[in-house]
Amino acid sequence: MTRPRAALLLVAWLACSSTAMRSAAAEPKPPQLALPPVPKADDSQAPARVDAALLDRAYKKAQNTRNLGIGLAAPGVALTVLGGVLIGFGSTSPNLFDQIDKIIAGVITSGAGLVLGIPGVYFWSTGQDDMDSVVWRRRQLTPPTR
Repeated sequence: MTRPRAALLLVAWLACSSTAMRSAAAEPKPPQLALPPVPKADDSQAPARVDAALLDRAYKKAQNTRNLGIGLAAPGVALTVLGGVLIGFGSTSPNLFDQIDKIIAGVITSGAGLVLGIPGVYFWSTGQDDMDSVVWRRRQLTPPTR
């Protein structure tokens, strides 16, 4: 009894699936496009809008960055030089404990100077570069005088 029931279920399943396949095959699929879709315009692809107010803000920001860099680089260089002097005095000191104290103080001072000086030089140079870029853009916006 189970064998005829299984055969009947198999025939019914095949009949249903073949009708579903015929109906699916009867509907044509839309053709696939070979080209990618056209990109939409957004703000990142728009030309840069440059006016005097934006240039003034960019110049002020660049100037603040440069001034911050100068403020960090000056004490950084001074501390690095002072640390080098301490290391030099420590290496020539006749007293062993005094020598160790001066060398350790010199290394710490030089390290603190480098921690301040490296970011200072970076901010100084990038701020100055941004200021030069703004000046160049201002020159490009002004019409030439003859």
